[in-house]
Amino acid sequence: MTARVRRNDAMRTVDSEELVVGDLIQLEQGDTVPADCIMIECTELATNESALTGEPEAMLKEVSTNENFQFNPCPFVLQGSLVEAGSGKAIVLAVGDNTNQGKAGLSMNIEDETTPLQNKLDTIANQIGKLGFAVAILVFIIVCVRTMLRVFWEQERSLTDN
Repeated sequence: MTARVRRNDAMRTVDSEELVVGDLIQLEQGDTVPADCIMIECTELATNESALTGEPEAMLKEVSTNENFQFNPCPFVLQGSLVEAGSGKAIVLAVGDNTNQGKAGLSMNIEDETTPLQNKLDTIANQIGKLGFAVAILVFIIVCVRTMLRVFWEQERSLTDN
């Protein structure tokens, strides 16, 4: 994915992975937002954030000013959202794993951590395994002793019968 960014007083296209916090990017209809940003200038900009927030409708974005601050405008655009209408300029606030989408992805990656329930289940499984092993040894000893007694009894009977 690429982004149009202002660097050295000139607009140029760079790979979205080269964006850094503080970059000024240009967003236009049809663009996918490459990072979490705050709008500083926009003209009827609307983004579709349904993949991130579940909102089915496009969200209208406005620059936050002293005049509209009391109406609670939404100047933030999130990485991965689609610009459905309008255009504008935004400052990059977060990139990579620090974006909302990146944090969500990291929070889903918990497979290495064990929960207290998993620790308790492991302890119980180990105790059951040890108990089963002890019972198996005890049964083996009982079967061996019983077999030896049976053999000795049969030998003793055969000696007394002769």
